[in-house]
Amino acid sequence: MFNQRLSLWLSQLPGAMVWNKKPLQVSIYLSQIATAEVAQHRNQLLHLLDQEETSRLHQYQHLGDQQRFLGGRALSKLLAAQLFQLPCSQIHQIRIVRDQLGKPSLQLNQTNYHLSLSHNEHQILVALSRQALAPDCKLGVDIEVVQAFPELEHLCATVCTPAERQDILSHPDPDSRFIAYWSLKEALLKALGMGYRLDPLQFSLSLRQNHPCLISAPEGIPLNGWQFHLHTCASGQSMQQLAIAFHSTHRSQLQIQQLPAATLLERYLNETR
Repeated sequence: MFNQRLSLWLSQLPGAMVWNKKPLQVSIYLSQIATAEVAQHRNQLLHLLDQEETSRLHQYQHLGDQQRFLGGRALSKLLAAQLFQLPCSQIHQIRIVRDQLGKPSLQLNQTNYHLSLSHNEHQILVALSRQALAPDCKLGVDIEVVQAFPELEHLCATVCTPAERQDILSHPDPDSRFIAYWSLKEALLKALGMGYRLDPLQFSLSLRQNHPCLISAPEGIPLNGWQFHLHTCASGQSMQQLAIAFHSTHRSQLQIQQLPAATLLERYLNETR
């Protein structure tokens, strides 16, 4: 009885005061697939879409947009089936739903899980949490191609604050520094569920000592509780910048794991042959 009362009392304390609570363990799984692979397995992946998703797919006029939509939906469901140990014959139980702002989450057995998707011209990235979606937790990811920008100063002015621009333009590799800021802001806006309804210039990040943190934001958006991660990986002949933004009012430890899309695809194709 005493332990129950103590737990209740601790849960009512402000987050900063709960120093002796163990960190919340949050597992986030990443998987990415090339749009070329989506095109190669298009017919098989189409079976993973429900009626509403199939209708949405055909509303896209451009083949590239169709492939990105199909790849994001299919990979999300294959990843969830792997994590929750569902046979491919039961993938139809997995739904992707959106809130009033259009932010997606994955739903299974009437429970919602954090889901974030991103894509560029060549790659699609999916992030999924094994923990049920909690109101105080937010997750967003972004994937960008590492490249050179001929009009870097102009691009900086559109999405970066003066302090960020100074850091970028004085950096030994300004293009990659810009992509780091850009991808982190994209992930942050996705985590908030607002996308470009919010101006990126209203947010200021610091990458000091390669430890990203949020130092200013619009009123009502917390500065504390954010965790940001950057990861660069090779994909074909290009490099991809992956960014993760995660927020929780509880002290949390992120466990980030990557599951290759090739493994998920192979399992699905073998089970459905």
